[in-house]
Amino acid sequence: MTAQPPSRTWLVYFVLLVVLGGVAILAPVLYNRSIQLTPAQIAAARQKWAAAGVRDYDLDYRVRRDRDPRPDVYHVAVRDGRAVRVMCNGHPMLLDDPAAGLALGATAGLFRDEDPDRQTVEGILDHFERVATRAAAGTRGRHLSGEPPAVIRTEAGGRDYCVARFDATLGYPIHFVHRVSGTSQRQEWTIKLTPTEVRP
Repeated sequence: MTAQPPSRTWLVYFVLLVVLGGVAILAPVLYNRSIQLTPAQIAAARQKWAAAGVRDYDLDYRVRRDRDPRPDVYHVAVRDGRAVRVMCNGHPMLLDDPAAGLALGATAGLFRDEDPDRQTVEGILDHFERVATRAAAGTRGRHLSGEPPAVIRTEAGGRDYCVARFDATLGYPIHFVHRVSGTSQRQEWTIKLTPTEVRP
């Protein structure tokens, strides 16, 4: 009687286990890279927004930062493409509208944002483009105290996670998430736009 060679079935299972483990590790990484916000997506959104020609609208958006469960709630009135009223958590940041100033008991124009146009759709798209460009370049973002809302500075480091969804018809952003790799720093924006009719 001849001795049978030892079974190598265990080797097949071991190789299969290693391959499946590699797939389980690589699949989420490849998926996350495939959904990253790109400058081309922002350029397409800008084209749709410009083609729509919306100049008078109200923006209501929430910005959740880091692990804070309470988002900052913004209301921005844009007329003729310019931000004329910006409220953050119910407090005025910009009042260029005399009616709004009187309604709040303030003199019109008393509150001034350093750059109110960054609160318009175009300004928000500019901000998202800067963040996405840094994320694609592999720079790490960090918040700086004293900066205007939602401004992120970068330093050398790992790749950030940056995704966005845009309105299919008008092109304005409706959701944006930016997470700094290796930290708990995160921003999530949820944006609602309401076109308005301005009376002459």
